[in-house]
Amino acid sequence: MNAAAPQTQSPAEVPVPISLVKSARAAAVPAPPAPVDPVPAHHSGPVRGEWPVTDRDDAMRRRLIVVASVMVVAVAVAAGGWWLVTAPPWRSDAVASAPGADSVGGADGQEVTASTVGTCSAEPVITPMTITPGGDGLTLGATIFTPCSGGDILSSNQTGVVVTMGSRLIAAASFDLSTNPVALNGDPRRTDLVFPPGSYFDVPSTDVDAQSFDVTVTQSGPRTTTQMNVDTGGIRLTAASPLEPSGVDTESAASAGLLDRVTADRDVVASQVEGRWVAQLSSKRVGLVAEGRTWDSRSILEEFSSFAARFDGARLLQSDDWSVFTSPGFLVTITAQSFIDAPTAVGWCRSQGFDRDHCLAKRISRTASPEGTTVYID
Repeated sequence: MNAAAPQTQSPAEVPVPISLVKSARAAAVPAPPAPVDPVPAHHSGPVRGEWPVTDRDDAMRRRLIVVASVMVVAVAVAAGGWWLVTAPPWRSDAVASAPGADSVGGADGQEVTASTVGTCSAEPVITPMTITPGGDGLTLGATIFTPCSGGDILSSNQTGVVVTMGSRLIAAASFDLSTNPVALNGDPRRTDLVFPPGSYFDVPSTDVDAQSFDVTVTQSGPRTTTQMNVDTGGIRLTAASPLEPSGVDTESAASAGLLDRVTADRDVVASQVEGRWVAQLSSKRVGLVAEGRTWDSRSILEEFSSFAARFDGARLLQSDDWSVFTSPGFLVTITAQSFIDAPTAVGWCRSQGFDRDHCLAKRISRTASPEGTTVYID
């Protein structure tokens, strides 16, 4: 709560000490002339004890200087009294600022200026804006803001970021900011947080509102920087390692993320692709041994995300939902782009450098039989 401003006096109303007034008056009154000895009538020189006629102007100037000096002292004392009333150095809001740098209150008791920030005990606030898959992982576009008036510096080597949507775990990773600390002031700063493969467990569809995500930040490691210059430019941060939140099974989270994506894509594919051809890029199920690995939900999710990033979108199907697939329990990745016929889809596979084992033309339908719906590269 701000203290009420004290009553102030103008310079003319500040009382001047009585002793100083008396001293000034005494200095302003000229001393009486010394007694003059009788001088013979024939003496023609200047009379002893009086100023010569030629020095009268100098005497007047000296008296004026004395009077002016007294007035200057009186004004200075009055101004000093006014300053003590309005801005005494012991007042909490009396701040000494360097030219060109407005001082602001430091976080946690630190002294900082408008061009620097200190650290803050409160965790920063991240507001999600977009979420997109990319070649280097899942990217959360957001703004980051500190609630502390003196700013904050993120410099921990264990800065954990967890993204959720309701009960769904979207991503969780640890960011090492010890060598590249992030300075925050009172304005939100545009930030891209990149979660590499293995640190995200869901790939929300593009029509999901990213602002429905919840983002929490924790800094469990020591901070390496306590004061630095303000920087308001956009930044891109890539996680150093996956983070497994306490009490969360990340494999189960990835499995739930896959099923959520299947549900989101089912109606879109039914309304836009039914009866048309697509390029089928992958079909995997948990426990499948192929391509030198045993596939689980996390690796299937990572593969799907990489296809979505590479081809500007992809769709995920559950084979059980579509009559054209003969094997149940498979998660099938297809292109978001559809084609008018099989040759066109096969031609697209060739143009992307795929062989017959990694891309084929597939006709999508919920009612047609499997016969004639699969065409391979020659």
